[in-house]
This record gives sequence, C-alpha cells and structure tokens, in this order.
Amino acid sequence: MADSLGFRKKFAVIAPSTNTSVQPEFEAMRPRGVTNHFGRIHIPNDPIHGDDDFNQLMDNIRREMLQAVDRVMTCEPDYLIMGMSSETFWDGLDGSIRLRERVEARAGVKVAMGSDASQAALSRYGVRRVAVVTPYMPVADAQVRRFFADCDIEVVRLKGLKCASPVLIAHVSERELRDALIELDGPDVDAIMQVGTNLAMARLAGVAESGSTSRCSRSIHASIGGRCGRTASTTRSTASGRCCWSIDSAGRKARRSRRGSFRL
Repeated sequence: MADSLGFRKKFAVIAPSTNTSVQPEFEAMRPRGVTNHFGRIHIPNDPIHGDDDFNQLMDNIRREMLQAVDRVMTCEPDYLIMGMSSETFWDGLDGSIRLRERVEARAGVKVAMGSDASQAALSRYGVRRVAVVTPYMPVADAQVRRFFADCDIEVVRLKGLKCASPVLIAHVSERELRDALIELDGPDVDAIMQVGTNLAMARLAGVAESGSTSRCSRSIHASIGGRCGRTASTTRSTASGRCCWSIDSAGRKARRSRRGSFRL
C-alpha cells in the first residue's frame, strides 16, 4: 500500500539547519501526491566576513552532511534531494560527480543536486553563456565558475552578494534580487542563473524575463525540481517562445510567462 499523502513519490531533502528558504519554496511547488521530508545538516550561524569564514562554513556542512542523510532516509523516501548548492559545485564537474556517487552510495537511492540540475536545464535550452547571482564569497564564486567552465558554459558575469551569515542569505529581498538580475542582464548572455538555495528566488524567476530582463532566469530550486521530477508522472506544458519557467518538485512546468511587465 502506498503512502497516504506521498502516493506518487516521497522526496527526502537535506538542507543546512540555517536555511529558511528551501523548505517553503519546495512546499510551494509541491503537487498533490508528492511529499517532501526534510533532514537538517546541523551548522552554527557563524558570521561570514571573507573566504576563510566561508571555507569554515563548508567544513561544518561536510562534517554533518552524511549524518543528515542517515536520519532522513529512515522515512524510506523514493529519492534524495540535496537542498544546498555550494558543496555540489565544489571542485568542478569531477567533484560534483564524486559527491553524487558518495551520497547515493550512503542513501541507497538516486540523488538530485543543484549542479547537475543546472547543467541539465541549461543544456536543454542550448545555453552557452550565462550570468550568475550567488550569496557567496569569492572563494565559492570561483567554484561556480569552474563548474560551469567544465560543462563548456561561459560565465560572462557573476554577482556574489557576500551575505554576512548563513541565516542572512534568506534576508535578501526580492527587490535586491531583481536589481541584481537587471545588473547582470545583457545581450551577451543567454540565461541568468541563481545559485544558493537560501536565496528565495523561485517566485521571481517565474516572472523575471518580463520587462527589464529578456533572458531566461533560473532558480536553483526550480532546476532541482526538474531534475528529480523525472521519477514522477506529470503533464508538461508546451507553450512556444522564449520564456521563463519554473518547475515544481514533481518536474512539472508550473509557470511559463510571455514577455510583459516586470512586477513585484
């Protein structure tokens, strides 16, 4: 007998304990019959003033990550989502592959990661030049650049917001993110990509192509949803034209917007 609420799929999600955006955004994209079950990676909300502090944050995540996997897998999910993105970009494409293989071996199920999902989404639309917004310090921004370079995708521009603590990433407003998209936009990029799962941009990505920016804008949560959503049966829309879209946690195109006004 299937799970009474997750009768289509049960997704396990691991995220840092300081992350207050990924869970509500995933829930907002969740269709009927698919359930999300969170395991938290315990980390302190230490201040981040530069690269050394960010490297310490990464060490904190790595120390606790597999224990979070063990805890959440006791609910017997069908799939595991890495609800944190910085580690998935670290050490380029090869590092990302090694991480996925290590987590899959520990969990015993397939794993969706932001790095793989971003690559798949951009490849689907033939994107070769991107602009990227992150909440990171330069040491992590360099890892994002490296990963996309390994995937033969040129990062034309990157804006790192240098958020001062893990919790403060979620305090970046939609207006700040909108301003970042406008700054990054230009005729020399095919798409604008947002990474960092504690930046709440899933809603904004659904409308960002309109008005001030004409590129396709991708939220990391929407990309991850599309990657893991291949395991669930869904109906896909087929609207024509270049437009922004977000994907719900079962892989369904939840929103497509044609060009219009850019409203918040």
